[in-house]
Amino acid sequence: MKKTVVLVMLVVALLFVGIVPAFAAEDDAPDLSPLTVINKTDGKVYLQLNGENAYFLVIPAGTTSVFTVEKEEFVRQTWACNAYAKGFLDMSGQVKLVFTRCGYAAPNAGEPTQEKVSLFDSPGGLYWRYQDVE
Repeated sequence: MKKTVVLVMLVVALLFVGIVPAFAAEDDAPDLSPLTVINKTDGKVYLQLNGENAYFLVIPAGTTSVFTVEKEEFVRQTWACNAYAKGFLDMSGQVKLVFTRCGYAAPNAGEPTQEKVSLFDSPGGLYWRYQDVE
């Protein structure tokens, strides 16, 4: 009888040891969001994102790249078309950035979370995730 009780207690203890780390792993999982960058320029686009986490992204000319980054607001630096711009990128949700041809303004701003970027001419306002600072 004592062996059966000890065996049952051991099995229950092993179950809890296996379950607790599984719940802890779910809580520790990072909260991620997709960032899609479409590069329609004739050169590479470089994005440096700094926040609690940091990323340096390189998007070759004429390509689309999808990255998975932490959901947070980043201080951003962008190099494209032989120019440099800085600002913020709010990655609280999915974002798609389309970098337009060098030397041309974006034909329109796109829409929030699917934004057309022309350095120094990016859309501003409450609903736009890619913001320049003066």
